[in-house]
Amino acid sequence: MKRTYREEDAIPGYTSRIPRKGKILLANVFVDGMLQAPELYRTAQGELHFLSDQPPPAESRIIAQFIVIRP
Repeated sequence: MKRTYREEDAIPGYTSRIPRKGKILLANVFVDGMLQAPELYRTAQGELHFLSDQPPPAESRIIAQFIVIRP
């Protein structure tokens, strides 16, 4: 089990970018298809960190969607 996931942890063949927090307008994080409450995670450029007592189990499918602000 891990708490912090980085862009390099993505499934090979997928392009993943986790924007820095100030650029994110809206974030949705799903673990095995279940939407996670924003209080359970935080983002930093290139990282997704889970804050809950129980991080996602090994082999979980994690999907993070971001809507970002572009100048």
